[in-house]
Amino acid sequence: GLPSGAVLTIRSTRTHLRRTNMWSLRSFTTCWHNAAGPVTSALAFRVTMRLLPFTKFHVEVNSDVETIKARLKPHVEKFWTNGKVWNKGAIFEGKLTEEGFVIRRNIRYRNSFLPILVGTFERKGAKTRIRITARMFILTNLFMVMWLGFTFFSSIDAAFSGEIMGVIPLLMFVFGWALMAGGFWFEFPRTIKEFKRVIE
Repeated sequence: GLPSGAVLTIRSTRTHLRRTNMWSLRSFTTCWHNAAGPVTSALAFRVTMRLLPFTKFHVEVNSDVETIKARLKPHVEKFWTNGKVWNKGAIFEGKLTEEGFVIRRNIRYRNSFLPILVGTFERKGAKTRIRITARMFILTNLFMVMWLGFTFFSSIDAAFSGEIMGVIPLLMFVFGWALMAGGFWFEFPRTIKEFKRVIE
């Protein structure tokens, strides 16, 4: 057999190698985390912006612009008119301009993710093409960018650090996205249906 000194030397060498490997792994993780920080932040921002509900489309109507505005006007009430939150007689609330409109459906319940229709009129002879962008309220967009971006970044950060609690920001991310997407896309077809019914 080997002398006792040789056995101790081999054990000490193995222990030293284990410690060296552990420190090397920690150093690699730390360096990767520091290097990936800006990349992860940029990725979180890009992912968040792509997840925000947003769509563009157009509607063609066999009427001129003045006729369409005349049809819309009785059904659009200004935001928060006379301190009233809900106007029972108006289908939409928002504003009409010479070039287009910014409106949303007038509902009697709370939905911070309600689609807002931003439209512009284009004259096409006797017809009118209405180009529409459907989006959320600007402050809602800003809040959701911060919410989704922070939780997404926290999830990636926790994954690199090997923290088991990283599942919490991931669940917050999924919950926030599901609430936002559900609130927007559930109302979107109803808003378009009411809009087409009024202008046609």
